[in-house]
Amino acid sequence: MIRIAIPIFQNRVSPILDTCTRLLIIDYEKSFEIGRQEVFCNNYSLPERFSLIQKIHPNVIICCGISDVFDRMLQTADIRLVCGIAGEVDKVAEAFSVIGSMNPAFACQDIETTDDCITNKDCAIVKQGSRNR
Repeated sequence: MIRIAIPIFQNRVSPILDTCTRLLIIDYEKSFEIGRQEVFCNNYSLPERFSLIQKIHPNVIICCGISDVFDRMLQTADIRLVCGIAGEVDKVAEAFSVIGSMNPAFACQDIETTDDCITNKDCAIVKQGSRNR
């Protein structure tokens, strides 16, 4: 089974994992969805958010952006992080379930790249790309 977590805002991938109010958790067996749930994390500090994610134990987190501080916290967990992704949550999840990675069509727009960071007017500095652990 594969479990993915996607921070959501309305029906889209939330701009920054650190400040999202909800996480969508989807379980897949092979490429078939076998369950989903929403977890609320409004007003959670980074340590509380980290603890919640550890309890959920996703294999993959798909997000648009993440701060360096939260990224360093998550590096201690056995979670694949896929950043720089935007779009409707259901379409992003479906694309991931089919190919097991993200299609470039879901990459964030209006982003400047410098080394391993991306910046845009809404997101401050966030990590980009996929980090396997």
